[in-house]
Order: sequence, then C-alpha cells, then structure tokens
Amino acid sequence: MGGGGSAMASAPTWITQCPLLLLDTRMPYGSLSVGCEEHLDPAGTGSFYNEGEADIVVQHVSSLIYAGVSPTAIAVQSPYVAQVQLLRDRFDELPEAAGVEVATIDSFQGREADAVIISMDTRII
Repeated sequence: MGGGGSAMASAPTWITQCPLLLLDTRMPYGSLSVGCEEHLDPAGTGSFYNEGEADIVVQHVSSLIYAGVSPTAIAVQSPYVAQVQLLRDRFDELPEAAGVEVATIDSFQGREADAVIISMDTRII
C-alpha cells in the first residue's frame, strides 16, 4: 500500500477530496438505509455482520476505483471477523476490486493506505 496520498491526488472528484466521510446507518438516506441491520454470526463465533452496510462499503470502494484510486491503495477494515468475511466475499465478486485489502482493525494495525474505509457494522456506537 502506498502512502503520501499519490493515488488520491490523481482522482479529481469529491469522493477522493473529502478527507472524512461518516455515514450513520441508523439514519435513513433514501435506499442506503435499507437492510442496514446488525446480525450475530450464525456460526456461533460471537461476531457481528451487517449486509446493508457491506453493500454501502462496496459502493463506496467502487466509486473510489472509478474515480481513479488504485485498488491496492484502498483498505477496508472492521472490528468484526464476520463482517470482514462478508466484505471479502462481496469484493471477490467484483473483479475491478482485486487488490483491495480487507482486514480486521487489529490485523491492519501499524500499516497505512491512501484510502481507509472502516465498517463498524453496528447500530450502537
């Protein structure tokens, strides 16, 4: 993953120029809030996932890539293993996103990326 924002600088749209974008999935944003519900992993891991939020993350990453940000300059993180696995599955279906790193927040610690998306997948913060 590169540092210094070089991939971000080459993408001249608002999506890459906004240094911080927060989306509260508890609030209705048109169709964005549909399906944004937290679920407990049925495998009994104690981990949580949120399919609606995963869809929003995939849309945002796709927008970054379309704007010119290299997939290898993008990291997606979540504190929950179940959400990480869900996101990896979604990105596996998106060939243009090959190279996007999806990891738990703990496992990504100490590294950097030009664009970092954090999926909290919880309705309680």
